[in-house]
Amino acid sequence: MINSFIKKIEAILKDLPLRTEISISFTNANGTNFIGLKKEESGIKYIDNKTIAFEIGSVTKAFTGNVFAKLATDRRIKLDDLIELFLPFKLLGNPPITFKHLALHTSGLPRMPIGYDDRVDFIKENPFSNYREEDFANYLTKDLVMESSPGEKANYSNLGFGLLSYIISLIENKEFSQ
Repeated sequence: MINSFIKKIEAILKDLPLRTEISISFTNANGTNFIGLKKEESGIKYIDNKTIAFEIGSVTKAFTGNVFAKLATDRRIKLDDLIELFLPFKLLGNPPITFKHLALHTSGLPRMPIGYDDRVDFIKENPFSNYREEDFANYLTKDLVMESSPGEKANYSNLGFGLLSYIISLIENKEFSQ
């Protein structure tokens, strides 16, 4: 079963860009096995990448959505609650954004904070590694530019999900990673 799964992954990897890496772990009663694959010019190569840190990008949105759904089903928040009730600051212009807007990417917030990549300490390889809570709050309170009114249209927003994660951290009174 594992071999057929790996063969499927190899077939998919052949269509991806050069130097694409995949790290897979299989766990059962006998322990955990790791398999690393990398597409190179010569073909698919097996590598040991079990300790490599990968950028996971939008996968975090699934975790955020899961925690968000738990808060909603536990009735700790309501989908139509205004997020301003949960923030320690007011968003510039006080847009009436709800949890539902954030979760459905209809908040009107831009994809990314405008100018986040113009910072002096910006690191292209890890763009938010030094984007601190104060940077986030300053942007939202002083520089926020809405792309539309909340609920008006769908617009994929990393900023919106970052804000949702931030609010969840406040509600839970712990860092989002916990």
